[in-house]
Amino acid sequence: MNEEGRAEARRQFDAIQWPKGAAALYRRAARELAREQGQDSAGVVAAGTAAEYLYRWRVGEHHVDSPGELHLEVLHTDALAACAAETVGTARSLQIVEWISQLGVVMTERVQRWLLEPPLDTDTPLEAAYRSVATEKVVLTADCHRVALGVVAGAAAVARLRRHNRSDVEGSTEDQIVEMACSDPLLAVAWGELDETQRRGPGSWVVSQWNEISEAAEELAALTAAVNAPATVEQRIAIARHEVTHGLLWRARDTEDEGLQQGYRSISVYGEALAEGLARWEDADGSPEGAQEAMRLHADAAADAAGVMLSDDSRNALLNAVHERWPQLAPPLPRN
Repeated sequence: MNEEGRAEARRQFDAIQWPKGAAALYRRAARELAREQGQDSAGVVAAGTAAEYLYRWRVGEHHVDSPGELHLEVLHTDALAACAAETVGTARSLQIVEWISQLGVVMTERVQRWLLEPPLDTDTPLEAAYRSVATEKVVLTADCHRVALGVVAGAAAVARLRRHNRSDVEGSTEDQIVEMACSDPLLAVAWGELDETQRRGPGSWVVSQWNEISEAAEELAALTAAVNAPATVEQRIAIARHEVTHGLLWRARDTEDEGLQQGYRSISVYGEALAEGLARWEDADGSPEGAQEAMRLHADAAADAAGVMLSDDSRNALLNAVHERWPQLAPPLPRN
């Protein structure tokens, strides 16, 4: 693609209306496109990684300062992605990122189709945990073909789990892997890279390591469920109180002057009470228009009970600070 074509692709990429919560679907779309282009398994994984971090950067699902930092964050938390990046090398990795960045419109079209009709082969949370654990163990220990063997090992773990937990699963592990590969572009490529002897290896390894895989996967699934569970109102209050004291007011907290310390205790009590008032107001489905008044009433009552003496100007300044920074102080409000 010439420079004019790349510029047009970047313009289209910037104009995309990115749907929320679709990182996994963009990763899947990129993997499909990479397979269609003839990439090997490492290239398919690298393409999916590129799509994921570019997507997350565009929609703001990150806490870093640059796309490069976000890319590194993804690699540091995904053993398969890190292994693929090491396999393809820096030059090819950059080429894949550039290529994927030109396919934003194509990927979005596929993602929008899947949002209307979700893929039927999506792992359950428990299956995803088994796949992740088995894949990671192999890519960290295999001597060669690490990406392909890791991907197939993950599929073998899911196949064995399904055979244990479901009555509608038939056939051997290899039969199930072949069936899964029909709708999984990465697995299809990985399976195609291995010869018959190599294909039998991951399944046998999963059987021999099943107890260890199960223990780690069950723990991972439980942890993932806990992390993804919406915060209760009491948890939101505890987090917001902590962030007010240790984040918003950290400069005042660290003072060594005794007189200022007394003032800090007063503003800490009032600031934390403001945060609690807003959290409880939101939990009660209070209107945004009434939020500040609810915060003020709750904090004034708490201040009176604690004997806190603060001027009206100080109270107003704290109220405005907590209200303006609320998205950084408390987890998102759970939605039904």
